[in-house]
Order: sequence, then C-alpha cells, then structure tokens
Amino acid sequence: MTSASKQIDNSPGSREIPSVPGHWLLGNLLEFKRAPHEFLQAIAGYGRGLVKFRLFHKPLIIISDIATATEIFKTNSQNFPRGTQRKALQSVLGLGLITQEGKLWKHQRRVVAQAFRPDFLQYSLDQNGRLVSNLLQSWEQRLGTEEAIDAVEEMRRITLSVIVRALFSIDIDLARNEKLYQAIINANHLMFRRHTSLVGLPDWIPTPLNRAIAATRNTMNDFIDECLAEKEADNSRESQDIVDHFLQEETDGEINRAQIYDEIRTLLVAGFETTATSLAWTLYLIARHPEINQEWHEELDAQLQGRVPVWEDMKNLPITESIVKEGLRLYPPAYALTRTCLQEAVVNGYRIPAGASLALSIYGIQRSELYFASPDEFDPARFRANASEEGFIPFGLGKHVCIGNRFSILEATLILACIGQRYELSQQQDKSIKPNAQVTLLPSERIMLRLKRR
Repeated sequence: MTSASKQIDNSPGSREIPSVPGHWLLGNLLEFKRAPHEFLQAIAGYGRGLVKFRLFHKPLIIISDIATATEIFKTNSQNFPRGTQRKALQSVLGLGLITQEGKLWKHQRRVVAQAFRPDFLQYSLDQNGRLVSNLLQSWEQRLGTEEAIDAVEEMRRITLSVIVRALFSIDIDLARNEKLYQAIINANHLMFRRHTSLVGLPDWIPTPLNRAIAATRNTMNDFIDECLAEKEADNSRESQDIVDHFLQEETDGEINRAQIYDEIRTLLVAGFETTATSLAWTLYLIARHPEINQEWHEELDAQLQGRVPVWEDMKNLPITESIVKEGLRLYPPAYALTRTCLQEAVVNGYRIPAGASLALSIYGIQRSELYFASPDEFDPARFRANASEEGFIPFGLGKHVCIGNRFSILEATLILACIGQRYELSQQQDKSIKPNAQVTLLPSERIMLRLKRR
C-alpha cells in the first residue's frame, strides 16, 4: 500500500486532489476494508492535508491535518454538513443531536448543552463515585486467582450504569436489564452494517437487518418508557439529571416527547460504547506499561487518601487525566468523521467538487509526527505541563464537537481513579492487540487482565 501511495502526483501546481492508485474495478476497497483506520493513516502524508482514494467507482477524500480540518469543520462548516454516517445512525438513534443538521440541530444543541451545565457535572460525579466503587466490589472475588477480567465487558457494564444514573438518577439492575445491555451493544454493530451496506434499502422493508434494528430500538424505548413512568410518578424525588432537564424543556415547549426519546437513545448508545471502549484500551495500555504506576498511584494516594473520589478531586488528578487522554489519543473510539461538500470549494488550493464525500482521519492525525513526538508511543506525560493539544481531536472539532466531551473525560478519570486506588493490572498473556474498526475502534480480541491488590 505504501509503495503505491508514493506514485501520487503531489506537485504544488496541481488543482486536483492527489489520488491513491488502486485496482481498476475495486479501487482501494480491499485495503480499506482490511483496516480502515490504518489505511487512512498510511495515505495521509501524500496529500498535504487532502488525499483521494476510491471504493469501486465512488471517490472519498481524506482530511489529514488540522489546518485543513479547521477550514472544513469550522471556517466553512456550512458547506460541509455531516456525511453518510448520519443516515446509518438515524436508523437506530432517530433524529437526535448527532443526526441532525440545520435549524433543528441548532435548537437541539442549545437544549442538550444546558443539560451538561457545571452543576450537573458536579452532581453526576459525586453520585457516580460511589456507584463505581460499589460496582468494583464484584472484582474482589478474582483476587488471588488465575481468573482474569474482560476489560471491554467490565467497562461496558460500569459505563452503562454511569450513563443510566446520569440520565435518570437510578441504579440499573444489570441482571434484570440484560436485554437492554445487549441491545445497546448491538446498536453499534447494526449501525456499522447499515453504514457499510452496498444495498441501501429503506427502513420499512422487512429485511433481517431492518428487523434487527427495529427490535433494538424498541428494546431501548421500552426501557425509557419504564424509567420515564417511574420518574413522572414520583414527584417527591429531587434530582438534577439529564432527563429532568429534558422534561422541564418539554413543559416549556422547547422539546417534544419524540425528541426526548431520540436524545436519550443517542446518549445511551454514544455515551456508553465510546467511553467503555476508550477505557478498555486505556487499561490495556496501563497493563503493558507498569512503569507509569508509581507516580500514578502516588497521586491517587496523596489526593484521595483511600476515599471515594468526588467533584473537587478532579482538578487534583492531572496524572490520571493525562492517562485518560493518552488512551483517547492512541485509540480514539470515533476514528473518522464524514462530511459532504454542498457546493464546489477550494481548500489548500485543491478543488473539492460538489457532492464529494470527505472523512476526517482522527486516528491518523492523533498518531501524526506533525503534532506529537514519537506518536505511536504511550506517553501520558505529553498531556501535562500545559503541553499543546493541537492534534488531539477525539471528540471532533467545530460546531459539531461532541457535546459530552467534558463529561466523558471526567467520567473516565473518575472510573480510572477508582480502579487505580485498588488494583494493579497485568495482561493474562503478554500480547499486542490490534484494533478492529467498526462504528468505534474496538479491540480485535478480548483484553484479558489480571488483578493484584495494591
């Protein structure tokens, strides 16, 4: 792949975007499907911010540096609305914040943004510290045994509990809600299948995929029905959760019930899988780099002194937060974001035709030497001492940047702190695990970790 990429015409006077050579019929389909995140990273350096490849007859333009991304995602964002991913996400999530555009998106953005106000973040962190500590009690039975934990599975169960509490102020019974748990996991697989399907049939046609999507959506809706009914029936309970905010906005005429369901499904799926996947990768990195433990554990012991972390502790855990960010940099759950060009535009001197599909290579940018020294190395210290975060874009950039980005960082820092207080981690088998790019950047195999009491 790399030798073919070197044949690209990269002359300064060219107005056409440099193209990656490929098969006469398939284009670069086989290379792309094998490992899309690695393919996008490998071709990035040959296009000075923009490079083009082909899937069958369809061209796709890759955005591979921050300057170009800024022009497309910020300066000229009106001409580059969200692309083909959006329709695939709509099939499960509906018309929530990450699937909307235009005036309705602006309105929804304002409504949802107010739910993530500072007092909510404090309320949620204080609630979830106790929740996470209680959930970690189930790990105790593995101490002193050869039994390992599945990092992805454990982080999924913890983050689902956290996001449900943030939404509804309730503790979910995971055993009783196993169907919901599986439905949210399936949602990402189904959206990926919809996005990569070569046959774009309407939702109403009862194909096996469409039936599976409908069943997944209905399972989430049944759970939301139950939680809303309990919340609305109990007027005595005082809380500051996200759904309380939505219900108040509904009373004020700012949002309707269908929109509430769409936003809750969006937050359940997006807030659950991305944080769980990122944390699983972070635990994997910690297990492979025990040299970070001493200063990390010293920070946790000095700042927390054995107690459950709360909101006020977050500002005093820079090492823990830097580990979270470094995990997000190396393994961003959303490894690429798509856009569509409405009207012909010129970016970096290159012509982008109307109707062109573009993708921002988050994985490639975050592993680029343009922005990070030794970019493939795990080095949390790069995020400390006011270091530049120019190439750090795990939540996107521009007006569509993830609205829960600060909540996600705080939540992950809290969970990691609770784990680091109690345990040292090691891999069950000393092996390198590769990513498997689907809707999120999942591990290609289970991350099995052994626990040791600190």
